[in-house]
Order: sequence, then C-alpha cells, then structure tokens
Amino acid sequence: LPRFSLHASLAVSSASAEILPTASAQQSLAWRNAWYPVAFLRDLDPDRPTGFTLLGDDLVLWFDRKGTAGSEAAGGQWRAFADVCPHRLAPLSEGRLNSAGELECPYHGWTFDGQGRCTAIPQASAASQPSDRRSSCRAYATATGQDMLFVFAGAPEAAVAVPLPLVPVLEDTQAGWLVQDTFRDLPYDALTLLENVLDVSHVPFTH
Repeated sequence: LPRFSLHASLAVSSASAEILPTASAQQSLAWRNAWYPVAFLRDLDPDRPTGFTLLGDDLVLWFDRKGTAGSEAAGGQWRAFADVCPHRLAPLSEGRLNSAGELECPYHGWTFDGQGRCTAIPQASAASQPSDRRSSCRAYATATGQDMLFVFAGAPEAAVAVPLPLVPVLEDTQAGWLVQDTFRDLPYDALTLLENVLDVSHVPFTH
C-alpha cells in the first residue's frame, strides 16, 4: 500500500469555519472534505515560507523543523496555516523562519509554533504574552505522500477519516510506468480543469 504521513494541527483562530445548513453550503463542505496536492516536496524551500491558494483560501506552507514530539514526524514536518497573522492580518508568507525554527510575522515579529500558537510578541513583556485563540493561526491538516505535500481543506479533525488520494500503481516499481511530474499555475476553476486540462483525449484533435 502507498506510504504517507499525516499531520493534523487543531489550533484555529476565532475566524474558523461556520456550519451553514443550506444546500449550497453542504456542497461547499463536500469540496472541502478532501485532500488536495499543493506542491511537489522538491519544489518547496524548507528555509522559507511559501504562499499558496487553495479553494480561494490563501495559505502559507512552511517546514516545522521541530515537528511533533512523540510522533513519526518528530524530525520535522510541513505545516499549512491561513496566510494571515491574527494580529494585524499581515501575510505570513512574506515573513520568515526565525532562529528557533518558528514562523515569524513580517510586520510586528509575532512568532508561531507548528500548532499555530503564538509563542512570542516582541512588544510585550513575558508576563503578558497572550495564549488564547485570538493570538493563534488557523492550522490545516497536512500529509505527505508520493513526494507531494497534501493539505486538507476542511476541519483538521475530519482529515483522519478521509483517505489520501494516492495512486497505488506508482508504488509498483515493476509496472514500467513513466511518471512525468508537472506543476502549472493556470487561471482556471476546478471544473474547467477537470473538463479540459485533464482531458488528454482532446489533445491530438485540438492541439
């Protein structure tokens, strides 16, 4: 079976998703109840944060060298947060990884650990450092498999019940498959992508 690693971070900001009872909201939740490949691991720089947009949500991807103590990812793991600092809404993707290996906001230097918790505010005394959800980042569940980084678009706690969309045949080294990895940024919505770009049978006739 394909091997993959799953990491779920449950820290969320006060702007976490609301449950909407309408039919359109249910359809939206169905789209979000899924894993999405967001990058090839080899294309990500573990020394700096990277921005990515998933289903209209701006994310920041970054490598947490501390990982989660006691887990198989204790040597480090990729994280995905909402690309916004809870303080003044600055994009965290324009920030940096500090000497402690944590994500630092480029505006006021607020620092966040791999769970999304604020660990340092340079302008505040140690005694007044906030620890509630208002100073935390919204964290998404992440997983790695087949040399790709996946992000779960919905609530992190729901990710454990959804299998990662890996391709088992790629694990078969005797199958003789030629794998061509490509990554393209296209101004398409998901439906156009499925109906056109991934429809390879039209290529010899149209192109």
